[in-house]
Amino acid sequence: MGKHKMVCHRRTGKYIARLALALGVLQLVAVLGSWIFKAVNPELPIRSLLSAEGIRWMVGNFGDNLAGRGLVWLLLGSMAYGSVRFCGILDVPRKRKAMSFWDHFGLMVALAELFVIVVLMLLLTVLPHAVLLGVTGNLYPSSFSKSFFLMVCLSVCFISVSFGVVSSRLRSLEEVCDCLVAGIAYTLPLWLIYILAIELYASLRFVFVLS
Repeated sequence: MGKHKMVCHRRTGKYIARLALALGVLQLVAVLGSWIFKAVNPELPIRSLLSAEGIRWMVGNFGDNLAGRGLVWLLLGSMAYGSVRFCGILDVPRKRKAMSFWDHFGLMVALAELFVIVVLMLLLTVLPHAVLLGVTGNLYPSSFSKSFFLMVCLSVCFISVSFGVVSSRLRSLEEVCDCLVAGIAYTLPLWLIYILAIELYASLRFVFVLS
């Protein structure tokens, strides 16, 4: 089983490396291509990334390009994914017949918390003039639709930590913190892909005067 996981991990790492290389090459093509096409035909409605304006943009906006909603989604999604794996709640279905009292109690607490969270979300969105509805009274666009994924991730983190503490799988504050940050280690390759992809996207928007 360990060898199988290692092989899968190597294959995933290989795909991530190839994707990162492809994104890096595309970024280089965007930089050189925008410069070449603009130099050949200055009348084209594009901007060169190697012009004075383009260099200022690349240096001055790199942080702003990364600090978008996608970065927050990736961070909280990683935390939710890691907390579910680390707290041990995924092991419960595999040993239903051999569950300890504390595992059973922790699962009941997790289900109760899930029920309360769902009820609260319904009360804040379904009732007329609910707080999280948009100004037009619709779910989309609204505060709820903008933060739905984030609320799901935070709820998953809260439920996972609760299960871990109640079931005695998380026995200290240090282990609780490890539970919440473990997912960042699991998803580290995705952070590299995100940085390369978002910078390429922002560069193309700059070149084609979309931003």
